[in-house]
Formats: sequence, structure tokens, C-alpha cells
Amino acid sequence: MSELPSNLRITPLAPGQYISEFDCSDPQVNAGLLQHQENSHSSRVIVAIDERQKVLGYYAVSAINIEFANRPETLPPSVTEYPIPAAFISHLAVDKTCARKGVGASLLIDALQRIEDASAQTGTRLVMVQAASTTARTFYLHFGFIPVAGEPARLYLPIKQLNELFRDRTVP
Repeated sequence: MSELPSNLRITPLAPGQYISEFDCSDPQVNAGLLQHQENSHSSRVIVAIDERQKVLGYYAVSAINIEFANRPETLPPSVTEYPIPAAFISHLAVDKTCARKGVGASLLIDALQRIEDASAQTGTRLVMVQAASTTARTFYLHFGFIPVAGEPARLYLPIKQLNELFRDRTVP
């Protein structure tokens, strides 16, 4: 992995950020960023930008309820609600000029921290992702996500694991 751009800043999507140059090599995901800038009422969009306000990567997060055909054995016993309140990270994407430079990892860690910070107030119990490719699935597995049985592209992470991961972090 190359070095993470030193001028990288992670912030909510806002007017004045240059999204027209964003290209993750997937036209549908590229178009999704433009749609989010025009109308993001159902999800919160967070971007990684450089000093010129150029978008280098983004993710969208929204609240959902999860229903599993079979309850995963790895869910903590404390998760008794059904359906299960969760946060869904969608469209985590990185500009192809920044691939394998840590931008995707920085965005995922930012998303997980924001979700963990809000979980006590929202009752969120899981983080869910949908891996669009084998590469994306491998990426999420590296960060401890657990595949849903029978649905290898669907992965989740219990909030309890995030609580443990970020336990010693001080919130500003």
C-alpha cells in the first residue's frame, strides 16, 4: 500500500466539493455520488477530500432494520430485538487515482467511529455492508466483518466489537 495522502480530510459532503472528477471505475457508483449531492435525505454522505476540495472517496450511511432468514450464531445474546436496528454503509468507493493508498480504510474507520459514537443514542446493534466484488468482500473481512450465512456478499459487524475496538479512544 502506498502512503496515505497527507492532505486528506474526511468531512460531510457539501457544496463546493469537486465531485465531477471522481472516478472509481464504476459508472453506477460515480453517478451515485452525484445523486447524493443533489438529494441525500435518506442517507448521510461523507467524503475524503484533498486541499483543492476534490473528492477522493466517499461512503453513505443510513439506518436500517435487518431481518435474517436464520439468526447468525455470532450475534451477541444481548441482541434480542427483531428486526435488528443497524447502520448500513453503502457505496464505500475510492477514486482510482487513490486506490490502495489507505483512503478506503480511512473512510471505513471514520464510518465505524461515527456509528459507534451514535449507537448508544440510536440503539444500533450492527453495521451491515454489501460487498459489490470479491475485492470489497476481502477488504471488509480484513476489518473483522462477518459474512451472513448463505449470503457471502452480505457482511455485518456487531456494535459490541466496535465498542471494544474504540474503547480507549477519546472522543473530541
